[in-house]
Amino acid sequence: MTWAAEEPERQVCKSYDDFSRSEFGGRGVLMVINLVFVDASGERREVSSVEGRSLMEAASLSGIPGIDADCGGACACATCQVYVDADWLSRLPPIGESESNMLEFAANRHESSRLACQIKLTPELDGLTVTTPEFQF
Repeated sequence: MTWAAEEPERQVCKSYDDFSRSEFGGRGVLMVINLVFVDASGERREVSSVEGRSLMEAASLSGIPGIDADCGGACACATCQVYVDADWLSRLPPIGESESNMLEFAANRHESSRLACQIKLTPELDGLTVTTPEFQF
């Protein structure tokens, strides 16, 4: 995969080695999305992914601990719960009915709880910061 800077401090993915064109609307450029995961002890991990992936996929592919993702992103288990940083909550789409229902079963649900499998990465979410709970079940 090749990366090229088109704007200062912004990167785009120029290769489709591990992506399907149809999954991303057939566009020729995918934006790199930078993410910050903070664990329950305060350890901060910065990772990059591409638009169109879910936050859960980005976490799993980057080896982020605390994202179990038992259902693989089907919104059927709530083991990818994250706490969204207050500065980012208003930038996310509203919680859907299925996500809300699954969050009822999540351990340690907070007002800022979201399921990472339901957050689709977009260029507007570049820099998104979330915290993983101490445990999932």
